[in-house]
Amino acid sequence: MKTKVSALIILFLLLVTSGCRTASNRGEAERKVVTTFLPVHAMTLNVTRGVPGQSVEMLLEPNAGCPHDYMLNPTQAGLLEKADVLVMNGLGMEQFLEGKSFLQRPGLTVIRAGEAVDPLPLGSRREEDHHGHDHEPGDDDVNPHAWVSPFEAAKMTRYLGEQLARVDSAHADQYRANAAAYAARLDSLGQAFRELVAGASNRRIVTFHPAFDYLARDIGLEIPDVILTDAGAEPSARGLSELAAHLRQYRPAGIFSEPQYSDRLARTLAEETGVPLYELDPAATGPADPGAYLEIMGRNYDTLRRALYPGEE
Repeated sequence: MKTKVSALIILFLLLVTSGCRTASNRGEAERKVVTTFLPVHAMTLNVTRGVPGQSVEMLLEPNAGCPHDYMLNPTQAGLLEKADVLVMNGLGMEQFLEGKSFLQRPGLTVIRAGEAVDPLPLGSRREEDHHGHDHEPGDDDVNPHAWVSPFEAAKMTRYLGEQLARVDSAHADQYRANAAAYAARLDSLGQAFRELVAGASNRRIVTFHPAFDYLARDIGLEIPDVILTDAGAEPSARGLSELAAHLRQYRPAGIFSEPQYSDRLARTLAEETGVPLYELDPAATGPADPGAYLEIMGRNYDTLRRALYPGEE
């Protein structure tokens, strides 16, 4: 019953957010706000809802893939040159922008929403990672995927509201009110996830890469292993075999691929271990829509419910 109630809450959150697009974000604008990719774009659309005199555009295409390895094209560089405000995730996610001279351009305000969160480190979960070599994380090895937790996304949203209120003090109250409203929906979504996990007998899952670490920390999931410990580097044959042996020992509730990557390795592990295969979406890509993040996370909720409560409708 609790999972059904939580599902109804998520449906309500989606319906509320789906009407957030307004004419103020579509018409001729005085202030150009550029966002880097989907999660911060959805936050920005919700925080700027109904505020006049500005436009909000997303830099990366909806199907651009993971921003880790992205390269700007000339059109996107031109968009950045005209921006008055740039909203980023930060925490090292947008390496294709960090250190570029245009971030220092006079008149450009750069907001890194990830500054609002308590960051998690990147690093191996075991003494030797699945690539067959020791991993010693440095001081800068921060996990940038904070937005995947609705609770962290709520913190980022409130921070974004405060920063935009400073940029445009004439509409400060509206930014703060919008941020509070969207953050409250995100917190409610996070609570629905937390209640879902609380009743599960097996809370262990295996993900494709460390995109879901913040979500796991905040809702009580356990992720003993990930398939890719380093972005873009596949495990060695020995590492994959050791990972399969480890999974057979503790039997996670599921192995999860991601739509931004091939499911080949996850499918191989599932076939070798008999652990069910599912797909979780880190919401890094998707339509430039104010309700896109909640919609994706709603699907993730349904997927986790099937994995954590097998056999239940």
